[in-house]
Amino acid sequence: MVVNYSKLILFISFIFLSCSKENTFINVSLSYPDYSHSKYHIKFSSSLDDSVRVTYWSEDTNILFSNYSYGLTHNIVLPFLKSGTNYSFKIISKNSSSQLYTFRTRELPDSFPSFILEKDSTFSFDGYLFFKTQTDPGIHFMLDEKGDVIWYSIADSVLSRPFNLASRQSFLSLSEKNIFHEISFYGDTISTIDTGDNLIHHDLLKKDSLYV
Repeated sequence: MVVNYSKLILFISFIFLSCSKENTFINVSLSYPDYSHSKYHIKFSSSLDDSVRVTYWSEDTNILFSNYSYGLTHNIVLPFLKSGTNYSFKIISKNSSSQLYTFRTRELPDSFPSFILEKDSTFSFDGYLFFKTQTDPGIHFMLDEKGDVIWYSIADSVLSRPFNLASRQSFLSLSEKNIFHEISFYGDTISTIDTGDNLIHHDLLKKDSLYV
């Protein structure tokens, strides 16, 4: 068997250069939300058709990572952000990283309920607590271990109907007594179910792919 080493070396070099080519990010912008939802949008374009995501952090939080985005144009949602806080972020892909960007989140809206939390100094947990008000407007929100609001979603009516977590990424909530939705914390409606004449007035649960 005769091996053309010059062509083999050229082929390997081509693969290496293709895999190590740097991805550049342009037209980076931050879209602030209206006050009905706490998520922020990072929009930009990339020079390579590649998977990218955003890493972000504040002075008193660990480094967080967004979901992946694929293609040449991107709209990445950052859902879990404290109000009135300075954040930094970078766009990253397999072989590339953007410059450092900074922004400050808005304060909580005036319609947000006021509350006082008393925390036992020995109490700690890794995760978030999920709440729902029965005020008008109705608000879903989550608190971290320190009692800071890190996510919220405001409805245009009183949310006095059942709700529950569907998973670590989504929640269940009724919009009518016979219609409920599974909604991701990124703001996407995963599914909507109309129960017809069977009205729900107590609990909603999800087990695997089944709603109970």
